[in-house]
Amino acid sequence: TCEARGQLEHAERGFIKALDAQGQPAPQARFYIIEALSKLCIAGGRHDEAIGWIEERISHHRRKPSQWRLIGIAQVALGRHSTALMTFRNALQKDNFGRHLTNVEIGKVHLSQGDLGKAKRAFEQALEFRERKYGSKDKAALEGLRDVERIEAENGAGPSDVNDGRQAQPMGLRRADGAVPCKATDGEKVSVVDGE
Repeated sequence: TCEARGQLEHAERGFIKALDAQGQPAPQARFYIIEALSKLCIAGGRHDEAIGWIEERISHHRRKPSQWRLIGIAQVALGRHSTALMTFRNALQKDNFGRHLTNVEIGKVHLSQGDLGKAKRAFEQALEFRERKYGSKDKAALEGLRDVERIEAENGAGPSDVNDGRQAQPMGLRRADGAVPCKATDGEKVSVVDGE
């Protein structure tokens, strides 16, 4: 597909054309197209547009967990960490299939803010859910736990110190390609770990 080959603009035009097609796509197809457009905007660094595609077209009560998660990812990229954590909480409320993905995102936010205990807990919840639901390990959660352990070692904290509320220096978030998409923190300390 165009999206997979990195032809984001071409893919975006195709999705918009499908969305505007005469007869309007069925609701599930429409949700898929809107979600795809949001992902393309995130990939292109257009985070406000990514949020807009979902917020302007899908009401709160009809949003799927994956759509809440996309909004949260875009909010994090814009430095809106506390808002993103609330958005991720919305994703967790109805999520029976991608909970691990949301918990990884929550872990990344807490890690970026230097809250090792909450980050570790979120990554562990992601691992537990993925293993229980799908019988496999979540690579992003494992990577997050390795980051927590590395920071603990750098700060001289042992594994038993993680849940004592110690704050490490904030760490910038990384995308899958290793790039840092935003500043490490917006100065807010917030707490959301799987329903807290």
